[in-house]
Amino acid sequence: MHLEKLVTTLQAFNGFDLARLRKYVNAPYFKMPRCSVILLNYLYPLHPKFSERKVNEEAIAQLDENLSTAAKQSWAATKILGAIDNMLAYEQWQQNPQEVLRYTLSGLKEKHLFAEFKRQYVAAQAALDRPEGHDFETLFQRHLLTEASLNGFDAKLKRSCQNDLEPVLKTLDEFYALKKLRYMVELMERQRIFGSSYKQETVFPLLDILKPYTNESHPYVYLFVHVFLMLNADTYEDSKGPYEVIKQYAETHSEGGLSQSLEESVDYTLNRCMRWHNKGYEEASDEYLWWMDLRMKKNLLLENGKILPVTFRNIVSVAAISKNNPDWMKRFIECYAPLLPDTHRDASHSFANGLYAYKRGRYKEAIRYFMVAQAGEEAIFNCMIRRWQFMALYNCDNQETETLLNHLSSFEKFLIRHAKPVANIKQIYEKFIHYCQQLIKVAPHEIGETLLLTLQAEEHFPGKPWLVRQFEAKLPTARAKRHQVNSR
Repeated sequence: MHLEKLVTTLQAFNGFDLARLRKYVNAPYFKMPRCSVILLNYLYPLHPKFSERKVNEEAIAQLDENLSTAAKQSWAATKILGAIDNMLAYEQWQQNPQEVLRYTLSGLKEKHLFAEFKRQYVAAQAALDRPEGHDFETLFQRHLLTEASLNGFDAKLKRSCQNDLEPVLKTLDEFYALKKLRYMVELMERQRIFGSSYKQETVFPLLDILKPYTNESHPYVYLFVHVFLMLNADTYEDSKGPYEVIKQYAETHSEGGLSQSLEESVDYTLNRCMRWHNKGYEEASDEYLWWMDLRMKKNLLLENGKILPVTFRNIVSVAAISKNNPDWMKRFIECYAPLLPDTHRDASHSFANGLYAYKRGRYKEAIRYFMVAQAGEEAIFNCMIRRWQFMALYNCDNQETETLLNHLSSFEKFLIRHAKPVANIKQIYEKFIHYCQQLIKVAPHEIGETLLLTLQAEEHFPGKPWLVRQFEAKLPTARAKRHQVNSR
């Protein structure tokens, strides 16, 4: 199509935005070429379809002498595209009052209006001491304002020790410390979840710089210092102290909604809970659901009216093995399954229904749902489905050894075929398959306590508690010991 890039760009605008663009281009202040103004005014009423019958070289050439050739029309269109870039940048800039203020202060200094600069500078610094405390933007703007006040023509007039640049370095250190700490938190999580690289560094100097702000009067710093300490802990017990600080803050500061600092922190507390849930800590499972419940109450579980499939699946997976009432799980599925993206709804909804049926002890029904829950190219999700499907098959009829072994064999082949996408979890599922095969193949009198003790000594992996229960059910001595413990 003629002038395709310009037409495609204009089609991305709605009617209101296009009207603003027209005003922008027609404003004499911006000195747009006359041919570009004429071209946009011609295209404006053609939005949004821009038929080729009207957007062609011959039709546009009739508008003005400076649009008489394709080259001239292309030049005019390029100028309009440049105006669009400038308008978008201007509108983004205008949405940041601190940026506008900084440029205003810069302009006042340039005009040597130093008294007015000082008046607005003092007001701007005072505005940064807002009740919700110091986040990146606050510390960054404080540094830039301090820098602006101690540089320029008026600063050069102060040829004495009063012209001290120490505040510039101090505010820079504070901003840098929070920014780096925040990125270290994210790097730690990405390394843990995706295996991306993370070079561990000494964090104590950063914590010392932020110490004056590590209190509830400055929530962003307060929360993220504790988020870092929570995620940096090597053990579940060590992570509990900073975690409880964050949770207590959430309990006392969540009336009416979550602040930005708290909302960002919640993501990491959820990851912490999921991490330790995956290591077999039941308490972490309950804590995960507590945070998700808070999000639901504050209408923060959705993004643009949709729930992420991974969030939906995590919630139902944790709920399936938690002490939560199954009715809670059912209500959650009924409420949020319709809000899954269309392309993921069927698989995730069937998986959730399978988990709910499993929790209710309706294993045949669960198997049917797991068979329907085909996850396409999502290899990790497929592993989850296959594990739960095997457990349902075994619970339904553990005498169907051929069916059970065929399922495990298929699972093994699946892991081989998808070795790359499941690299981080392949080992734990291979472990699950190995012990399941032992469970099926080994006769009760051959199991012995050695095999059970070996399993119990393993680090937690998905399905391990279930396997322990199944082995104990097959091993008479283990059953007897458990009975004695329960009798006490």
